[in-house]
Amino acid sequence: MSCFSQNKKVAAKYALRTIAFYNLENLFDTINQPENYDEDRTPNGKDQWTSKKFNHKITQLARIISSLGLKEKVSGNARKKTLRKENRTSNLKALIHAQGPDILGVCEIENIAVLEVLITHELLAPLNYGIIHFNSPDKRGIDVALLYKKTSLFLLVLIPIACIYTMNFREETIPETNWWSWVI
Repeated sequence: MSCFSQNKKVAAKYALRTIAFYNLENLFDTINQPENYDEDRTPNGKDQWTSKKFNHKITQLARIISSLGLKEKVSGNARKKTLRKENRTSNLKALIHAQGPDILGVCEIENIAVLEVLITHELLAPLNYGIIHFNSPDKRGIDVALLYKKTSLFLLVLIPIACIYTMNFREETIPETNWWSWVI
């Protein structure tokens, strides 16, 4: 019995989706871009940010992102086989397989190139993610973006919107950077 509907035709019209947000914590490439303050994230910078470190971070992020979302349960004989004592550790992934989020907001990325590397990782490539990204005017080169499964979301309109706000410290008003958003 379904808690949504007893009618299979009605239930088939709806699908649950997963929407998530994840801070990628300074996902920068190793290339120094003179227009941004990214010197720390270069091989000779403070963080000694090498291709090896970058690729390791990409793999770790791909593992986390691919584990998010609705899970597909395996039932019947496949479940019984997986639960046998000799197969418990080796086949645990067969019990529950995550589908990855349908929509994933991300922050603290340097550019679209790092996201392209991320979504083409072997763990994420089968999920067929698209990218929505606009360069922000942040001097550190830190952007936000949206990853989405192309099978779950159809984009009609994509418009950057400048959001201008001010910060008031004591009696002085300081204009703050424009941040870009999108409308889907």
